[in-house]
Order: sequence, then structure tokens, then C-alpha cells
Amino acid sequence: MRGHILDLSNDALELHVKHEQLLINKEGVQIYSVPMEDIAVILLAHPRIKASAHFFQKAMEHRVAVVVCDPRYVPVGMTLPISGHHLSAERLDMQIRIDLPTKKRVWRQLVRSKINFQAFVLKTLFGDAEGLKELAKEVKSGDSDNREGVAAKKYWARLFQGLNFKRDYEGADPINAALNYGYGIVRAIVARAIVGTGFNPTLGVHHHNRYNAFALADDLMEPLRPVVDICVFRMLEENLLTPAGLTHEIKTRIVNQINSHERYLVNGKQERIFETAALMAESLVRVYAGDSNELRLPDTLPLTTVEYKGSALKTGTKKPKGKGLDTSQETTRKPIHDPFQEPVEETRSVSNTTFDHDSEQEVIIPSQPSEDNLEPDPTQESKSTPDPQPDFESPFEQEDWRYDEMSLEIPFDESEWETHNELDEELSEGDLDLPSDDI
Repeated sequence: MRGHILDLSNDALELHVKHEQLLINKEGVQIYSVPMEDIAVILLAHPRIKASAHFFQKAMEHRVAVVVCDPRYVPVGMTLPISGHHLSAERLDMQIRIDLPTKKRVWRQLVRSKINFQAFVLKTLFGDAEGLKELAKEVKSGDSDNREGVAAKKYWARLFQGLNFKRDYEGADPINAALNYGYGIVRAIVARAIVGTGFNPTLGVHHHNRYNAFALADDLMEPLRPVVDICVFRMLEENLLTPAGLTHEIKTRIVNQINSHERYLVNGKQERIFETAALMAESLVRVYAGDSNELRLPDTLPLTTVEYKGSALKTGTKKPKGKGLDTSQETTRKPIHDPFQEPVEETRSVSNTTFDHDSEQEVIIPSQPSEDNLEPDPTQESKSTPDPQPDFESPFEQEDWRYDEMSLEIPFDESEWETHNELDEELSEGDLDLPSDDI
């Protein structure tokens, strides 16, 4: 499994499968083909894409996550196979019967890992972790003191300082749109890994909204979110995020960041995001079965940013650990453009690219040259009108994919959390600390 990610959002395409090959046609002419076994995620964003039932059948057979996006490129749905493991029924029963203290200890590990990586992002970019390392150490079983929410407020305020940014999983503003697009891809990859273990992605560890069919995926993906965050920050620095929306360049940068050739480090071994997600999901099965107390979480994330230059992709230089931004570039660093204000005129054109089947690079399907995607004439004044400024009146909530408090949730006894506090605090204190580097 090579694990390619296909973004089909630029043209009205037709999708077919023949001899286990995905055939992509445009106006009746085949423009691309790729083995189904090489695909991990397909994103469908163009409203006139046509796909046969046979395509979806083969996608499920090969455990391909098919993600449907709305006109803003925000993922709104996902298809996964009903049974991805020969012990699916047994493991579903395991999920249903799992005790609360175990779920609380798992959630503690996920939150601590996430905050540690958020601290590393801030330390790398600004030279100061804003106290997030200390907050990670304070996370209790079940995160009963909401250290995740406290860390999120500090993290977003520093990462997008001066931009009046508020995290909104339905936000249409440039920053939230880019974050949601990236998180949607990571969510699909993690959900696919969960199904492969026989677990049901609906039964979460912490998330439990009745309308969320991928609550467990939202739980397990928490430590992986900073990979998307740092990519969005870099694009903001380069003035790529504007009210004009998610361009082909922005989406390409995000996909390549997630599927970076700089590997995720898990227990001293370098892995791609697909193997990392699988290891995390498999370790959760062992914890639920009582064979282990700890999840296998990544020790490091690929935080080298991928720069997009026309049709070529160039990997940026990773900043020295604990040294903040590279001082050699500090003098030429431009101030961050506020994406909520006047848009930067888009003059880039996305030229056609070719895919090397011998490499492990992910796939972005290029659009064919047409009058609609030719490079604009610089001598002519742009007539495009920027989108109106979005409404940001919603209060600052806990970060990422949190549902509105007014949503109906599956009822549960809040006192049950307190009942087990004494037991699971004793079991989790000290011996389940996540390994982390001194940043």
C-alpha cells in the first residue's frame, strides 16, 4: 500500500474502476489511472463529479476512504467499509463494554501528547512554548481540569497573534478553512486505520456527540493536528491565505505536509502517516483488551514545511530545535498578512504535473489546461470581488471539532467520572507519562 491521497476538486470528472485500476475521465477522455490498492484517501469536491456504484464497491474493498467536501472544501461526509476486520463483531463488543477508567486514561495520554506537540510548534516558531509543556504535565485522568482547553486558548492566541482568530470547525474564514481541510484529511486517514483494526470509529474515547459518526477518529487524531497547524501558519506568513478561498496551491501544500517524506517517529522507527495511524489504532485495541496500558503515539511529527513553487514542490529547512526561527532569515521575514482584510491578488497558475509511480509521493490530480485556469493577464485589472468578511461572533470554545453546547448529546452520568477518580488517578499517576523531549 503506497497510500496516495487524491484531491479531485478542479474539474467535472468521471470515476470508473476497471481491472482494479481507478480510471479518471474528463469529457469522455481518460486523463489518469492509478491502482486502487495504491490509494488511501479520495477527496471529492467538485459538484459535477460522477462516480459509479462499482467505484464505491471497489473503494470499500480496498479500504479507501472517500471524503465528500462542500463548496468551501470542508469535508462533510466519508464512506468506509462496514467490516474491515475478521473480528469486527468481537471488537465492537469490546468497545461497548470498555470501562470508564480505561477510557479516561487513554484520553489523558492523547491530550498530553497533543499539548506537547503544540508546545513544540510554538517553541520552534517563536522560541517560547508559552507554558504549554507545564500544562501537559498537569493533565489528569480524563483531563478533568480541562488542560486541553486552557492550552488551546494559549496556543491559538500565540500562533495567530494579532489576527483576532477564533477556532471554528465550521468557519469559512481563510485560516479555519485551511485548518478544516487539513484536519478532514487526517480524520479520514485515522478513521480508515480504525476500521482496519475491527473497531467502530463511532464509539469514541472522549467525543460522544450523537451526530458524530467518527468520534473515535476525532479522539485518536488529536496528537496529529499540529502537522496541519504549522503548514497553515507558514502559508499565512507567505500571504497565501486570502478570502478568495482554498486554491489548488494551498490544498497541495496541506496534502503534501500531511504525507510528508519527513517521517513520523514512533518508538524510534520512522513511519508515514498511514502506518502511524495504524499503529495508534492497533495499540488502542491492545489497551482495551487489557494487554497494555499505553498507546503507541508518535514521538516526533514531520514539521518541516513543504513549499509550493509553481508545479514543483520544495521541502523547506527544518528550524533548529529550541532555537526559534532561523536568525539568518529573520531580517528578511515579512510581517504576516491579515487574511481577514484585503485579499492578495492571485497571480499564480498551477501548471500540469506528472506523477512518478516509482515514488511514494501523494497524488494531486491536476486540471487540464483550459480557458478557466490559464494564468491571468497581468496587464488587465482583476475583476474578482473578494468574499464578504465572515461572521466571528461565536465564543472561543475548546479547540477543534467540538460541537456546539446546544447539540443533543448521548446522556451520561457526570458523577460517574468522579466515582472512578480515586481509582484511575492511582493507576495513571506517573507510570503512564508520555515520553517527550526537552524543548
